[in-house]
Amino acid sequence: MKCCALIVDDEPIILKGLLGMSVWTSMDVHPVPAMTGLQALELMKQYEFDMIITDIQMPEMDGLELIAKVRLQKPEIPIVVLSGYDSFAYAKEAIRYKVVDYLLKPISQVELSDIITRIICEAEERKERRMQEEILRKRAGFPGYHAAAGQFEQYLLGKKMSEGLQAILGTSFILAECILKAEDEKEKMYYLSCLFEKVKELICWQKSETVITMFMGHVVFAVNSAGADFCQILEKLEAWGKELDWAFSVSYIEVEGQRKEPNLYQRLSNVSEYRFYYEGFCVVTENMMEEGEGEPEFSLLEQAVRSERTKEAYQELEKVLKEIKRLNKKPEQARKYCAQVYLLLTKYANDQIGDTGITEFLMAKADSDFESLKAMLLQLLNRWEMTCSEKKMESYSSTVRSVIQYVHDHLGDEDLSLAAVAGRVLFLHPDYLGKLFKKETGIGFTRYVMELRIERAKKLIAENPDIRVYELSEAAGFGDNSHYFGQVFRAACGCTPSEYKKAMAAGNTADAASSSGN
Repeated sequence: MKCCALIVDDEPIILKGLLGMSVWTSMDVHPVPAMTGLQALELMKQYEFDMIITDIQMPEMDGLELIAKVRLQKPEIPIVVLSGYDSFAYAKEAIRYKVVDYLLKPISQVELSDIITRIICEAEERKERRMQEEILRKRAGFPGYHAAAGQFEQYLLGKKMSEGLQAILGTSFILAECILKAEDEKEKMYYLSCLFEKVKELICWQKSETVITMFMGHVVFAVNSAGADFCQILEKLEAWGKELDWAFSVSYIEVEGQRKEPNLYQRLSNVSEYRFYYEGFCVVTENMMEEGEGEPEFSLLEQAVRSERTKEAYQELEKVLKEIKRLNKKPEQARKYCAQVYLLLTKYANDQIGDTGITEFLMAKADSDFESLKAMLLQLLNRWEMTCSEKKMESYSSTVRSVIQYVHDHLGDEDLSLAAVAGRVLFLHPDYLGKLFKKETGIGFTRYVMELRIERAKKLIAENPDIRVYELSEAAGFGDNSHYFGQVFRAACGCTPSEYKKAMAAGNTADAASSSGN
């Protein structure tokens, strides 16, 4: 069946160009043009659109205003934004309205084809998911389920609680939902089916005090506070999830007295959003939504990046990310903080790592969890560091570049020394080579090697938290002298290798020094 797309742009040349693309015919999509937001709203009364592609800057009503009004009428319709600006402010607002993508003009046939294909495929996946959800509902299996589940769904949509549902849940109950973390839709439906069956299995023996359904793509259930052991359900769900190594969250709220909350499910959804901060299995409650005071400070990170102090930049980035997590702001705000870090990094690194637009970062990661955003920022900083190192290497003489290359190639060699490099490799006097190295790099040879070895040890700990200290000592070039390695590590990091490993496992590497008492 042919799809129908609403195309909104106030510039006649751009609108004509969009409508003239062959992609519409090849993909069996009928484009309908509009030159203003008001005209677009009128057309929506005449046509049933499958997607909307709109400009941002338009007279009378801009694209963001149009999107806001469309969302009131059709909350789920896919919307794509077109803009002539790679603007953080525009992209941020577009994300708030859950647009599918934010494309910069001029748009190509390939880009348009890709986005239409994605919209059509996602529509088919949603249709299949709804069919699967209906199948799961019908398989619920215990007496009275169908009527109770239907009443439960109506209640979640804001309807008044029925007498039948009130008889099941009593005067107070716990409302919970399980949300899976899976990117592949087909894989997700399989896992969702298993999760639904597992929750049903855990609560079905308490038939008269519980109700379960599939709602908004999640497993949603409620248990009578007095008649069901919710803590036991949670414990068994957690054990099951860890046994299978499945990433899913359980969010819940406690509902008391006469339940007339019009947005009860929205209240639960607000809690569920905080799974953003957690990896793997997690249980999220309302008391975990409390925000810390203050704002993250970016100035020290900016100074380090601007001055190309790479080691300090990593330390400051870790502090900023840790502070963002500590503040525990709404996930939408935390994502904006991460976007600010991204902007800061690209401000000084664009000439080194290429043009990476903020809109691409925001749109690609609009639903990502904190750890994914953290990994992306660290990857960006790593690319910047590599380029900084290459720039520095270019400024060194061929002799110093040879020394640095040799050190990196033989860092694990216990016999590595300035005398060895000078005599065996470059055939120069050690004193002359030492002075030349310090003059060009600003750091003595011995200190340079020690810092590299400590960084290697820290990297090895990050890659393998169970590595033994003697193994670290050998891999970092200290041989079997674990005691000396421990002394050097403590002097550099403010803690022993064992203390650092514990702090790393707890996610508190920035506090390792303070935990050691120094």
